[in-house]
Amino acid sequence: VLVTKTIIKDQRNPDTHAQGAYVSASDNVVFEDCVFYNTGNRDTFCQGIYFVHGNYFRAARNCWFGDPGFAGIQARGGNFEITGNVFEDCGNAIGIGHPMAAPFGIWTSGTFSNNLIAQPKYPGWGIAVQRMNCANVFNNAFFSNSSDGQSIVRQDASICANIYDNDVS
Repeated sequence: VLVTKTIIKDQRNPDTHAQGAYVSASDNVVFEDCVFYNTGNRDTFCQGIYFVHGNYFRAARNCWFGDPGFAGIQARGGNFEITGNVFEDCGNAIGIGHPMAAPFGIWTSGTFSNNLIAQPKYPGWGIAVQRMNCANVFNNAFFSNSSDGQSIVRQDASICANIYDNDVS
């Protein structure tokens, strides 16, 4: 499935855990050159894209995520290529893995690189690494005008997390 040059905006729903796109147990799903703006509700379960359930290939390339309910992308389970994206005004730009029981996040692997994370809002996480399998997290730029937040948040042990060459300003 290829979703390209698509704008998903104003998908706020105060009564549910709303997402811009929800991808569950699906293989070879790719988003390219898309815009996700003003999606989700204002809690930790609302994203621009929510990838969940299963060990499948999924990608988001050259997309822009602005003001999601919480995360720009939540990558829970699968082999990912999350590259060349811009995340602006996100509580968490990219969530990698799953903070709960091991089976949910243990399948998360892939490449998370060349992303720009700008002006995060509360809690101001750039990339959260949560009980994942081996993934490469590199060449990402994190920019914030405030001292709030953290560029990389590591929650619980991961089998391996190759985090290197990221810029923080």
